[in-house]
Amino acid sequence: MTVDVLYTLLIASIGAFICYDDLKRGLIKNKYLFVLILSGIVYFLFNAGYLNLYAFAISMCSAIFLGVFLWLIDIWPAADGKFFIILSFDLFPLLNFSEIGYALIINTCVPFFFIYSLSIILKSERKKIKEALKYAFDLYRIFMITIVLLGFTGFIIDLLSYIGLFSYIGIIGNIFLTLILIFFAMDVLMRILPINLEPFFLLCSILRLIIAYHYIYTLDYVIYFISMILIFIFFRYFILKLTFERETYPVNMLDLKPGMKLAEGILERGNHYEKVRFLHFDFFDFMMQKTQKFIHEIGESGITKENIENIKTLYKEKKLPFDKILVYESISFAIFIFAGFLITILLKGDVISLIRYLFLKQ
Repeated sequence: MTVDVLYTLLIASIGAFICYDDLKRGLIKNKYLFVLILSGIVYFLFNAGYLNLYAFAISMCSAIFLGVFLWLIDIWPAADGKFFIILSFDLFPLLNFSEIGYALIINTCVPFFFIYSLSIILKSERKKIKEALKYAFDLYRIFMITIVLLGFTGFIIDLLSYIGLFSYIGIIGNIFLTLILIFFAMDVLMRILPINLEPFFLLCSILRLIIAYHYIYTLDYVIYFISMILIFIFFRYFILKLTFERETYPVNMLDLKPGMKLAEGILERGNHYEKVRFLHFDFFDFMMQKTQKFIHEIGESGITKENIENIKTLYKEKKLPFDKILVYESISFAIFIFAGFLITILLKGDVISLIRYLFLKQ
C-alpha cells in the first residue's frame, strides 16, 4: 500500500470516529480534531517539496472563510466549522489544487440538502405537506418572485454575462447566482428598505420584456425561468415551512436543558414578553434577530445554563404568558462534512463539475 492510501485511511478512520462520537454524544471534542490536524500537518510536511503553496494559500483562505461564515450565519456550530476547515487542510496534500474548500462545501451541501429535503417530505403528514404547499405557492409571492427574476435579477445576470463572468462560473454558477439574487431582492431589499419596491421591480420586468425580447420569448428561457421559480419556492418556502412543522417539539419551560436550540425565541418588549418563531436556514431572519432583545442566546450552540436559569425565574414569577416552547431536533452536520470529504477524494473534485461533464458536456 502506498503512503497516500495509508494517509487517506488514517484520516478517514479518524473522521469516521469523530462522526460516530458526534452522533452518540452530540458534540465534537477538540482533542480528536487536534489528532486530525496533526496527522495532516505531518503528511503536509512530508510532501511539502511537491505541493503548490500558492494553491494551498488560496484553498485554505476559502475553506476558513466558508467554515467561519457558515458558523456566523448560524448554519452549523463552531465545532463543525473547525471540522470542515481541518478536513480541507488534510485534503490538500492528496489533491494539491486551489478549489478544495469550494469542492468540499459543494460535496457537503448538495447531498445534505437533497437527503434532508427528501427526509422531511417523507416524514411529514399529508396535511402538513398541503399546508406547506399552500404557504409556499401563495399567488402574491409567485407574482413577486416572477417580476424580481424577470426584471431586477435578469438585468444583473445580463450584465454579468456581457462582461464574461459566466465563462468562468458556467451554467451551474449561473443558477446559484440567480437564486442568490432573488433571495437578495426578496429577503433583504424588500424587508430592509423603507419604501415599496413593487413598482420598481414591475417596471424592471416590463423594460426587460421589451429590451431582451429576442431570447426571453424562447422555449429555453421559459424552461430556465420556470425552473428557477420552482427551485426557489421549493427550498426557500416549502422546505423551510415543513422543517419547522416536522423538526420541532414542545418542551415545558422547567424542562429546558443547556444546548437545546430553540425554534421559538422569547423576546422582551417593554414590560412584557412574547414568543417569535425561528426558521431553520433563514439567514436574513437570523441576522435581524441578532439585533433584537432576546432573553437568551440564539444560534446553533443553543441556550446556556444561565439562559435557562433566567427563563425559569421569569416563568416562576409568572412573567412569561406561556408554559411551553418549541425546540428544534438537533442536526449532525459532521457526518455530511465527512461524506463530502470522501466524495471529494473519490471524484478529485466536486459533484457539480461531474454533473456538468456527464450531462452538459462542459
